[in-house]
Amino acid sequence: MPLSGRNTLLINVQSGINFNYNNNLMNEFSVGGLNNIFHNQVTFAGLREGTFYTPSFAALQVGLRYQLFSNTFVTGRINGIVNNFISTSPYFKNPDFLSGYSMTLSYNFALGPVEISAMYCDQSKRVLGYVDIGIPF
Repeated sequence: MPLSGRNTLLINVQSGINFNYNNNLMNEFSVGGLNNIFHNQVTFAGLREGTFYTPSFAALQVGLRYQLFSNTFVTGRINGIVNNFISTSPYFKNPDFLSGYSMTLSYNFALGPVEISAMYCDQSKRVLGYVDIGIPF
């Protein structure tokens, strides 16, 4: 949602529930990453792809993108996720709530965007780097 000429509000709501969960690991949702890359992935600022797996979740991510120059952007994100509220995984012991943050510097050029991010998750208490080059396909 554009807020002004240089500011954009980002909102991402995700949820998933496995009804009649029969302990099938392949049906769980993979939590982590800033870009949606594969099936059943839950994007989550603060964690790498596949950090957590859960059979049920609800997630909210809010961000603000600011345009510094014509092709240069800074994006801040904050998000939270509630896990295991319908069923729990017998394979993984995950916290019921996770929160995370990221700050991204982006530059758009002819071959696609280049993004460099720093991410932090309150539960892991680690700062992680994340680099994205080009358009995912």
